[in-house]
Amino acid sequence: MNVAHAAAPRVGSVCTGYGGLDLAVELVLGGQLAWYAETDRHAGTVLAHHWPGIPNLGDIPHRRLGPGRTGRQPDRLAAAGGPDQVEFATKPALARQMIAAALDAGVPAAFVTGDEVYGADPGLRADLEHRRIGYVLAVGSDRRVAVNDGRTLVRVDEVAGRIPTREWQLHSCGPGAKGPRDYLWAWVTTATSRGEYRWLLIRRNRTTGELAFYLCWSPRQVPLHTLVTVAGARWSIEELFQTGKGQVGLDHYQVRGWTGWHRFITLAMLALAVLTILAATTAQQPNADPEIIALTVAEIRRLLNAFVLTQPFPPAHTLHWSTWRRTSQARARRSHYQRRLGHHSRPKIK
Repeated sequence: MNVAHAAAPRVGSVCTGYGGLDLAVELVLGGQLAWYAETDRHAGTVLAHHWPGIPNLGDIPHRRLGPGRTGRQPDRLAAAGGPDQVEFATKPALARQMIAAALDAGVPAAFVTGDEVYGADPGLRADLEHRRIGYVLAVGSDRRVAVNDGRTLVRVDEVAGRIPTREWQLHSCGPGAKGPRDYLWAWVTTATSRGEYRWLLIRRNRTTGELAFYLCWSPRQVPLHTLVTVAGARWSIEELFQTGKGQVGLDHYQVRGWTGWHRFITLAMLALAVLTILAATTAQQPNADPEIIALTVAEIRRLLNAFVLTQPFPPAHTLHWSTWRRTSQARARRSHYQRRLGHHSRPKIK
């Protein structure tokens, strides 16, 4: 292809700022800006001066995607190289699609958990109940639930205020970096039908008294600790996102095109999967030295960089620093656990 005679690429710009990167794209690639998205008034004035007549799509996360749905031409989805059949979908709608695809593919699941965005969506809850999949979904304090066999609707924070002190139970929802994640928990049976079980699950912070609320459903009777464990599984998801961002650059991309974004995210997720499998494999091996933690995802990435990619120091030097870091982390973790367990020797109710 003769680049001089090729059609200039049409570029859509997200998080445009004052357009410096877009000007560079035009200069280097001979690109043509098709649209930009900027909500800042001052930046928008500068951009309108640079590119008169080019549409500013504003706060595009609140706009629908798909042909004929944006109300503006040229269509920003087409400019980004996206397929015509793609339409805007909320997070709960995407979750419904992904869960359905996973279950249809035979992925086993007993429960689904999520934050308030998902707990507020009745369609997601209905889908899970139809498939007989339990859920523990967070909701806001103003959510109303049916109690007294469905005869009374009451706010969940009012329900929490009526629970006697003796009904709160201490449970850990999983290990944390600084000790067990212990909270006080209570559950209340809500309006239910034959062949199903519904609860309002309430979590109370032992120090601050802060409350969190969850709508729970299961096709079978389960103990309180099962619901607590499911609710605590959200932490591992958040930790996974943070690990992906910090270790494999999951969020280090320039969103300029549909294909490029998917390639980057796929490679980042693949790299994280490899590191996670390596860390899990080494964790299963017996640790000869109790004063040192097992290899983590972060440490494995450092060692791979040092031995395979950069090789800035001799191997003995690299291994020495790795051992020192892991020993220091083991000492810090032990101190955190001792302090946490000593400080929370008995439950506190506020």
